[in-house]
Amino acid sequence: MPVNNNTILSSNYFEVSNEIGLKIGEADSNAKATYELVFKRKRNENYDIELTRLKFLVNQKEIVNKFSNISNAYFECLFPMQFVIVNDTLDLSNYKEIKKRIEKTDEFLTNKYNGEGLNYIRKEFLDKVATELEMKQFVNSLNILKIFNLTLNRFLENVVSEFSWTIPATGKSLWNLKKIEDENEAVSFSSKQLNDKEFISSLNNYFIKNNLTSLATDEEIIESDFSTNIIYESTNLNIKELNNNCKIKVGKFFEYKENITIKSLL
Repeated sequence: MPVNNNTILSSNYFEVSNEIGLKIGEADSNAKATYELVFKRKRNENYDIELTRLKFLVNQKEIVNKFSNISNAYFECLFPMQFVIVNDTLDLSNYKEIKKRIEKTDEFLTNKYNGEGLNYIRKEFLDKVATELEMKQFVNSLNILKIFNLTLNRFLENVVSEFSWTIPATGKSLWNLKKIEDENEAVSFSSKQLNDKEFISSLNNYFIKNNLTSLATDEEIIESDFSTNIIYESTNLNIKELNNNCKIKVGKFFEYKENITIKSLL
């Protein structure tokens, strides 16, 4: 059953928490980002949804590191993002407006800073959003967007489908995701079926790129788990609360945990 854009989605205001733990070899890091998302339902416009991010904090503090600030300044140019809903999926529609914001911010940052750090961050970001197609692919790779797209699948039949999830450092991971109907207006998506071979290849590519000597083999035992639990408002697609977890462990080589929670403040 496709989404009825006119009746079952409305504006909302969300509190988001995103906690990531990542261990690769001897390197170990943990961080928690919190922010608010304004989810505006638009009618009689050339788009369906507008998404704005506010009050972004890392470990309960504003970003003070120079290079993290530069990276975040580029990323903030994406907001507000506007989408049309196509085949139960959010499709970015304001590329030209975002591109203008990026150009303005890029001019400001290149006038204020210089050096290899800026050049690296600048090139990494600008390459990802150079064309409309590349910008859409980048936005679709953001895990928060993947989650919102999952919420639009509430009324689809129970199926097993391939699902991609973006992991820091290694990039895309592929899962066979199953939709489960629950009681009390709740729906869950879960999987323990990570594409192991694809992930080991991505992990080793990271090791090689960063001159790490140890390489994982296809015989490594991989522990993996993915789940998204969504509580909806009544019989529509409005989210009341969402909890998402992803875990992957590859022997002594790699350990990753990510939790994203979304709560409606309305």
